[in-house]
Amino acid sequence: MFYSSLVPSPEQAAKMQWSDVAYEKLAPLDKSLSFTIDMSAVPCGCNAALYLVQMDMPSGDDGSGYCDIQGFDDPSMKACTELDVIEGNQKALQSTLHTTPGKGEDGRCNQDGCAANWGRHEETNPAYGLPNTKGVPSHTIDSSKPLHVTATFTSKRINWYDDAGCAFEVEVAQGDRRVKLLDSTRDGNGVDRTPRPFASADLQRTYEAVTNGLVLVASLWTTDDLSWLDGGCDAEYPKSSSAGVEAAEVEAPEVEVEEAEAAEDEPEAPRVEKARADAEHRVKAEAESRARAALAAREAARQAAAVEAESRAKNARAREERARAKEEHERRLAEARALAKANKAAKEGSGVERHEEEQVLTFSASSRR
Repeated sequence: MFYSSLVPSPEQAAKMQWSDVAYEKLAPLDKSLSFTIDMSAVPCGCNAALYLVQMDMPSGDDGSGYCDIQGFDDPSMKACTELDVIEGNQKALQSTLHTTPGKGEDGRCNQDGCAANWGRHEETNPAYGLPNTKGVPSHTIDSSKPLHVTATFTSKRINWYDDAGCAFEVEVAQGDRRVKLLDSTRDGNGVDRTPRPFASADLQRTYEAVTNGLVLVASLWTTDDLSWLDGGCDAEYPKSSSAGVEAAEVEAPEVEVEEAEAAEDEPEAPRVEKARADAEHRVKAEAESRARAALAAREAARQAAAVEAESRAKNARAREERARAKEEHERRLAEARALAKANKAAKEGSGVERHEEEQVLTFSASSRR
């Protein structure tokens, strides 16, 4: 399916009102979106972009309905999930996933995004750029020639209870060379660009956006600083002028969306059967998920009860040990007291006998005198 016819001509656009506009919404889950783009006339410091946003239809109240991820910082516009299929110029090429507010390398696809870039950093320069001064190609992808871009939106289960996610990835091809630009297994916005997969929450938000419908947007623009895209301009890649961008004629690329699984002319009966099978699978998966959750809860309760019983038994044994120790202490104390009493009595008895003997001896002596 091709979408270039959806782009109005300049004459049509000049006469249009937002109330006359209806966007084509794409839901490319398990499909691929592909197009050919020519960056040869897009200089450094300029951004030619093709991207998808989760925007609403236009209305008389809020104009175009446009939104993107930077709306979180701009109160004048709405914020929404943004999938940057391609942003670039002669020097650099980038693909980015944005699903959530925030800035910096925090492992989330935030406003800075889960991005893959060729050309901003020196180590990626061999991947993309213009031929050398002698006109000899010195990069894997030659930016002086058209390149073919394919974005895929692959459904996947992201956890043991079967929550749905979508892996957004981008591949660039030129001639017989095919190179993956954005890879969901490594471009997850890790600290210091450390490779890490997209977080489950980002996969889940991407799934929600893709299944609810996305609007395709093309843009060409410049600003004072696009170093986040191309790392800055130099003699080899001179900076663009605003006047040149404003005067440029932009030709929207033909964008093709292809089914990854079923053809569009698939008979009704197989589609109905597939839908029924999918529904049965979801019901079965939900039942299995509930059963696993119940089993896990029972096991957790059993383990907690076992721990509690062991704790009670341990406390009972400790109380018994303390009682026996107390009895033993009291027994020994009683024995010591009895022994002391007996010793005292024996000592007092011995003193009385000696006193009586002294009296008898004294009486006998008196009688003799």
